[in-house]
Amino acid sequence: MELEVFECTFSLVAKMACNDGGVSTSEAKVVEKLITDVLKLDSSEREKAVSVFNKAKKNNETFAYYAERYKKLMANKPDMLTWMLDVLVKISYADKVLTEAESKLLRQASDIFGVPLDKYEKLLSQENIGPHLEKLGCSATHTFEEITKVYEQLSADYSPERIIKLGLPKDFLELAEKKSNEFAQSYSIIKKLRGS
Repeated sequence: MELEVFECTFSLVAKMACNDGGVSTSEAKVVEKLITDVLKLDSSEREKAVSVFNKAKKNNETFAYYAERYKKLMANKPDMLTWMLDVLVKISYADKVLTEAESKLLRQASDIFGVPLDKYEKLLSQENIGPHLEKLGCSATHTFEEITKVYEQLSADYSPERIIKLGLPKDFLELAEKKSNEFAQSYSIIKKLRGS
């Protein structure tokens, strides 16, 4: 990777990771995975990446500045622009919550990079759907039809009417209502992102 691309990559990553005031443990893990598993940097390159990352966290340059530089460097490589946006999405979702500040930076990067809206939304949905699949006991490998069956079974199992018919105590009824609402909310999001 050429030096300017390398520096711009890790500066963008740093600006995203620290935009909420600091770098969380989960964000640091995503960055480490980028360094070791994705880019497969050796120890010397890793040291340089960490140095660039730490400098960018403290400097006065903006996220937009680095995004514009990255776009210019990758002008003839639209796949690399999409790849960088995907990396930024993964960092944003590292702590399972997309803050308003992170969302704003992601939209800004998407606009600067010229990534089509449908691709941008697909990148977001891939990260956003995970916790909702887990809530239903499913994974990304399940088809929408399989997820629907699981949801229907959970809805039947936790149906407040069923709990009443079984004569279970009020605590069980409250838990069933809470779980039913959680399942319905997760299924609604999954349906929006993956269903028809």
